[in-house]
Amino acid sequence: MPSLLAVAVLPLGIAAHGRMTFPPNRVGGTLSVAGKNDNCALGSNSGGLSTTHNTCGYQNRGTPVSSPTNCVAEFMTGNLIKTAPANGDCSKVNTKDSAWSMPWAAPGKAKLWSPCGVNGGHENPKTKDGHGKAYALPRDGIDLPPSSKTTKWVIGQTADVGFTLTKHHGGGYQWRLCPGKSASSRPADSCFQANPLTFANANTVVHWTDGRNKSFRAKTLTGSHVTPANSQFRMIQIPMTQQYKDGLRKEPCSGCHGKWGVDGSDIRQEWDFSLIDKVYVPNVPLGHAWLQWRWDNEQQDQVWTSCADIEIVAAGPAPTPAPTPPSPSRMVRGDSLQSGEMLVSKSGNAWLKLQSDGNLVLRDARTDERVWHAGTCCSDTNYLNFDSNGILAVRADNKSRLWFAAVHGTPVRAELQDDCNFVIRDASGASLWSTGSSCSHSQSNVVSV
Repeated sequence: MPSLLAVAVLPLGIAAHGRMTFPPNRVGGTLSVAGKNDNCALGSNSGGLSTTHNTCGYQNRGTPVSSPTNCVAEFMTGNLIKTAPANGDCSKVNTKDSAWSMPWAAPGKAKLWSPCGVNGGHENPKTKDGHGKAYALPRDGIDLPPSSKTTKWVIGQTADVGFTLTKHHGGGYQWRLCPGKSASSRPADSCFQANPLTFANANTVVHWTDGRNKSFRAKTLTGSHVTPANSQFRMIQIPMTQQYKDGLRKEPCSGCHGKWGVDGSDIRQEWDFSLIDKVYVPNVPLGHAWLQWRWDNEQQDQVWTSCADIEIVAAGPAPTPAPTPPSPSRMVRGDSLQSGEMLVSKSGNAWLKLQSDGNLVLRDARTDERVWHAGTCCSDTNYLNFDSNGILAVRADNKSRLWFAAVHGTPVRAELQDDCNFVIRDASGASLWSTGSSCSHSQSNVVSV
């Protein structure tokens, strides 16, 4: 198995295999860098450490499982695709095969040396790297400086979370929360295990570093297959290189794959994207909480973890059905919508809102059903702008375009109609572009541009 051998001879702790990219976190992972070029500098939240402190190696390795619980071929990503029993019956597994001792064979069971990983991944703190040198301090990822920005999560709402990979070992992931613990505390992994988060979306978003987005239907593993029982892990559907070449796994959406083997290594993919999911914010104590991303590998005895700082806040009073003063139904050149602002059609049948998560969403106001969205995400600083050149675009706070309407002609206004269609028109009133959407009581298809 050349791919596993290639990992064994590399200096441990030098190359990032996977880490959190959203929200802001203790390893410095970002959506703008993702898994490109092993760029693992800690960055501005160095807390007295060097801003170039390498955070690539925070993981847990040497963590096999004794008895498999996940034997479903559909949820396998690598070596176990061919050896999983047809009916998923774990009693039929050859437990002498070491592949069945990898963490993804029993998601959530593998022991962690630290809930936030240790530099190099070894249980023994005296273990040296491949060059015979000690791993850089702090050894324990729990001692890395707090996130550069503590992200607020509102109880009862949803929150965006994301991660990336540099080297793909297959398997799947879970998001966990440890509430009621200060940023300077040292929570045990049992706290995270007691609070696994539930996914709020059926689809996972592929968010590239250049702002593009696509999505695919997620595969969620639960029940007795995982620990804690009935919690949720998601399979990483981005295909591993060898399994893709062998025709065993396909990309989940067009172009949704890493690089096919960097520097001759099939496992090295250096994703230029992150996988974004939504999770429900549970009813937990207010105040500081620790967020953990946990990746259980299928083809290595490794569990990669990253941590972030979250502030849990209570939900405010329920919003009124319509804003006061009434929101406009149209935009003209020079107009913008900021986070939380909306357009409302003349009769109030429809509204177009730039949500606090950065997504532009059109809903049927009578049913609250989403009939169109731009697919942008992950920042409350995104804004919708109809500029002086007639370009309608969702932009990040650095003015880069995250989504735009492909228009031919000379646009002068964009208006939200009562039939739940959002239309850009020229001076004569002719339609130049539209979302193609309709209110949910009709049978028309929803089109996303």
